[in-house]
Amino acid sequence: MTKMKRIIFSILLGFTILHYELYGQEGKNILDNLTPRQITSIDPFNEDFKDLQFLKETLKDNRIVLLGEQSHGEGATFEAKVRLIRFLHRELNYEIVSFESGLYDNYKAFERIKDSNYQDSPLKESIFRIWSETKEFEPLLKYVHDQKNSTSPLIVTGFDCQADNIFKEEFLEDLKDFLRPTLTLSEPELNILEQVISAGPEFIVSNENDSSLFFLTYKKIRTSIEKLPDFKNNIKARILLQSLIGWIEITKWEIDILNNIDVKVQNPRDLQMAKNLIFLSELYPDKKIIGWGASYHFANKIELFKNTELTKRYAQKLDSLENSYEPTDLENELAGAVPMGRVLKDKFGSSLYSISFSSFEGEFGMLGTASISMQSIRPPVESIESRLADRPNDHTFIDYREIGDQTYFYSSVLGNLPLFAPWKDIFDGLFFTRKSFAPSFPALKATNLDSKVIQKPFKSAQKRQNVGTKQVIDRETKLGVSYAS
Repeated sequence: MTKMKRIIFSILLGFTILHYELYGQEGKNILDNLTPRQITSIDPFNEDFKDLQFLKETLKDNRIVLLGEQSHGEGATFEAKVRLIRFLHRELNYEIVSFESGLYDNYKAFERIKDSNYQDSPLKESIFRIWSETKEFEPLLKYVHDQKNSTSPLIVTGFDCQADNIFKEEFLEDLKDFLRPTLTLSEPELNILEQVISAGPEFIVSNENDSSLFFLTYKKIRTSIEKLPDFKNNIKARILLQSLIGWIEITKWEIDILNNIDVKVQNPRDLQMAKNLIFLSELYPDKKIIGWGASYHFANKIELFKNTELTKRYAQKLDSLENSYEPTDLENELAGAVPMGRVLKDKFGSSLYSISFSSFEGEFGMLGTASISMQSIRPPVESIESRLADRPNDHTFIDYREIGDQTYFYSSVLGNLPLFAPWKDIFDGLFFTRKSFAPSFPALKATNLDSKVIQKPFKSAQKRQNVGTKQVIDRETKLGVSYAS
């Protein structure tokens, strides 16, 4: 082959690869095989649900619906999810909404809503503040409180295993009071639990005696609760035990990290969150559940994505916009990833429906931080977002079950980063909103902010490995406080 022929061949090969990346395996517009459903509004207070009636057929055989989000800084997505929850509760009889927030924290907070109003709702302390402190989330708090005395209240739960504020302040005393008739813990046993709850597992990592006492105390408590005669019918006993199990599992994960043991992505947390949601489905066997969390956690076969050159270029742009201290390496960061969505799909099969969310333009950003423009990271030409943006309507729903197997195309549902993947195998549907915007504080609080503890968003799995880390926002400067938690 001559030099000129090799050059021509290389150019043609390049165009072939590009064509494959942009159009998918069949070289066709992905929407040719789909029936886009127009959504007229994402306004949480819009109760004209004519545009959502198609979901009655889409979800007719489903017990669990998972509502993801492309990042934790998506005000438009928050609003869309709030409106969907109201529809699912009112017209499809979904009675539980479960958040990527503490299991115990939400159990305790929901017990207290009868004596509070939505503006001072205890749920603001139990649901992570990246959501509960936003103006976009407030309509859901109001709705939960409006429904609390109805014949069919919307029950709020959490499926996360992280120890948040209510857990840290109340769990041990609650556990002691519950155990007192049958089991009394010694002072050293109580002390070791209290120290790990308040300060983390650092001090027991290098002390074999303390570590042994900690895990023996856990086994002692677990055995005592499981032996209760009415354990299976005692909701509080089961909540306390599952919360304890979840906390122990995330503590083990933190110990592995401290011991420099290789842990894949967030797999231990994802596994326990999946177990917690399965637990809730068994605790309330006759109720349908809505899940609220990050799309990454709700993903199924995420390993099927292809890290193309186009994705790498977008990752570099995103790193620059987010002032990332190290470049994103998706192949390394997602190697061996098993999100909770995989575990749940294996458990519930077709009775689980997971919805991803994405946008084409606008801004996103964590509550209380500077927003990021999507101008330079708009989804690429021929991505499903670009195709949907060409349509006249601003909000569209896609049912991925209409797609043939292993059809690859670009979508930006994970961190606003376009990934080339067979999305039908990762999510069941897509809710597209043309223009995103960052969440904001309610107007009355925007000028009077106390220090807020805000969970960092998932950007890349490995960089967010220690998911218990929180960021303290300075009241005066509104900036993060270095090294503070």
